[in-house]
Amino acid sequence: MLALIVLLSSWAISDRVEAIVGDFPILRSDVIARMVESPDYGSDPGADSALFASTLDGIVDERLLVEGARAAGFFPSAQSISEMVESRMVETRAGFATEEQYLAALAAAGLTEERLRSDLTALMGDQKAASDFVNSRTSRDMASLPADPVRYLNSNLPLLEEELMPRNLSWILIPVLPGGPDADSALAFLRGLEARIGSGESFGELAAMYSQDPGSSASGGSLGAFAPGDMTPTFESALVPLAPGGISEPFLSPYGAHLARLDSRDSTGIMEASHILLLLELTREDLDRAVELADSVAGLIRSGSTGFAEAAMRWSVDPLTSDRGGDIGIVMVREYIPEAAGLLASSEAGDVSGPVPLGDGSAVALLLDRGSENGFDWTGFDDRWLYELVRSVIYRHGIETLVDSLRTAIPVLYAPDES
Repeated sequence: MLALIVLLSSWAISDRVEAIVGDFPILRSDVIARMVESPDYGSDPGADSALFASTLDGIVDERLLVEGARAAGFFPSAQSISEMVESRMVETRAGFATEEQYLAALAAAGLTEERLRSDLTALMGDQKAASDFVNSRTSRDMASLPADPVRYLNSNLPLLEEELMPRNLSWILIPVLPGGPDADSALAFLRGLEARIGSGESFGELAAMYSQDPGSSASGGSLGAFAPGDMTPTFESALVPLAPGGISEPFLSPYGAHLARLDSRDSTGIMEASHILLLLELTREDLDRAVELADSVAGLIRSGSTGFAEAAMRWSVDPLTSDRGGDIGIVMVREYIPEAAGLLASSEAGDVSGPVPLGDGSAVALLLDRGSENGFDWTGFDDRWLYELVRSVIYRHGIETLVDSLRTAIPVLYAPDES
């Protein structure tokens, strides 16, 4: 909620106009505020960067939809906007523990409640108008889905590529782990707790006393039931060799240092576990260390010193895929690994990507393009999922077509280059 307040506060900044859509100016502060949300922001932050240009284009497209909605009469009523705004105001206030914290956040962002309400009124009215406009224009296409989703997908691979970039991939997942003296101290402390548990002390009581996980410490470290893939790979990997009741060695994950106990595992792989967590913050050095390792592994694969499958078994921490050569199947790259879209745009079968830091900062991936010369094999995919994929492609394509048509009807002016 604080991010929303900071974003809205940027509207108050008087700065360079980067583009005008119809009569609506798009400010540099609008673009920067959106860029900060991107996983690429740290490496591509400047106003003359490719990220800035693509972000500006995205905002222009959104504004074209708003202007098109206004022209077509889709703007919601004042009463409807007021109800949406009041609901969001309540939601925003609920994101703070106290009223004092809420008001302090507003003040720090240079906002008052009245200004926040005013900015939300403009923002949410535009969002609702654009949404209704898009739905009205795409409803006909969405109502007549093809009878055979597999045939449609394999007959429209260029469209699928443009919208979602499917790839048949394997990966090696290398975690970004905290390092340095703090990590060493946390592991040493957990080894001490491990010894105390071995001497008869209660895991749950020690978790309640020492764990820094706010979601589980009060319940003795219990994480409840979860399926494979629900937890971070490093955590699940630590549970793999354990029998129910077994306790892991202290280990690191992107969240910090853990001591974990496997409480149960059924025949479907559903697990229950408990842990003691000491929180540690990741640093740029931690990411650089993971990237360096990933780059080294990629070099070994490309030189022929090791195969991708063997490297996955040795270095990947993904317990769901490492024992099958890292095979993750058909992946919609733009949706699930957008950070890799640039590297995979021109990839061919057998190509191994360079290190790809994942958006949540938890891992670095190496990706093997396994090719799709005869289209993609959708065998085994749930029919409902395939129909949802078709719906997504049709919907996204409908939006792009609509935006293209609006560009011919609504003037868009970009500011000249500053140089």
